[in-house]
Amino acid sequence: MGGFITEQERIVSVKESVAFPEECPGPELCADCPLHLEGELGICPGCTEEYLNKCLKRICHANCAFCSGGKRAVAPGCCGRVAVLSKRARDVIRRLFQYPIQLHDQQPIQINSTMIPLIHSTAGWNIPQHFPEIDAWIVPIHKISGIHGSLPSRDFKDYFGLSGQQKLILSTCAPDDFQEHLWLQGEKVRYSEMGFDYWLPAHFSIYDRDARLYHFLSAKRQQINATRTGSQFAWFRLGESISSDFLAPVKTAKNILISTGQMYADSSREILSAEVLQADHLFDPDAVLFFIGGARRVPLPLKHKYHYTESNWLIKGLMGRFANGERNDKMTRKEVLIENLKGALANG
Repeated sequence: MGGFITEQERIVSVKESVAFPEECPGPELCADCPLHLEGELGICPGCTEEYLNKCLKRICHANCAFCSGGKRAVAPGCCGRVAVLSKRARDVIRRLFQYPIQLHDQQPIQINSTMIPLIHSTAGWNIPQHFPEIDAWIVPIHKISGIHGSLPSRDFKDYFGLSGQQKLILSTCAPDDFQEHLWLQGEKVRYSEMGFDYWLPAHFSIYDRDARLYHFLSAKRQQINATRTGSQFAWFRLGESISSDFLAPVKTAKNILISTGQMYADSSREILSAEVLQADHLFDPDAVLFFIGGARRVPLPLKHKYHYTESNWLIKGLMGRFANGERNDKMTRKEVLIENLKGALANG
């Protein structure tokens, strides 16, 4: 039960999974799958022919032992990758699914402003001081850290010009390589010592066309990372494959994260809408929903209090443009950013 999975264990477990077929054997793998054998809550339903036809990982290649989709990290013995799961691979996966989840904080975070602006690349401009009514800001880790996810030793609230009453949240929604570094660092990083009031647990992708076991592994790693880092949040992400029962360990959470970014296809937006409505029904009335990626695609109104992140004001402003895309020729970038954020507040 104890311990977490090291990168070396993951690599070895996949190397010991022996056969690499040209095409995924599908249901033939189910009998060897730890989820199937153990009867876990939210058991993987297996791959129907319809699912296999749209699974991007249905075709296996020789380099699968070194790639989890993007050649950034290894996923041990994923279905749709290898025909036979070795004993070591099954043990690695089983340890992940049996990891005890103990959430850090069961109290709803008290934030007044519904909109939480993204902030980075504005050091020295003290923009938050122009908006005392915004009491929480969020900064993405890959915009302030080194290539390996290491953070410089500084007080980031002071760095970005936040007042003592304003909260700073560290977002770990980042490219996959950052997620894997965060996973390996585990509880070693002390975010509170760097001026962060809250931090999100790493977000491991649950795409609708990845192998189903990979979905379950990602969902479990999100729960484990929340426990290990002492995050005040928990992710709620089901995709196409995961039953809400699988998220039973986080159902007592009071600060619920829902990823709303990169939802471009109609099918993805339908999945997101279903997730939001489930979360609005499942969690306690005093729980708070946080939409990371904005609330434009979220079905409203909701029973729960919610917050959403806003990035357009910053992205456009750093390019010297107003939020509507119009180019600025007269104002400084700081002035443009302030105008953009004023507009976002007015339209919120």
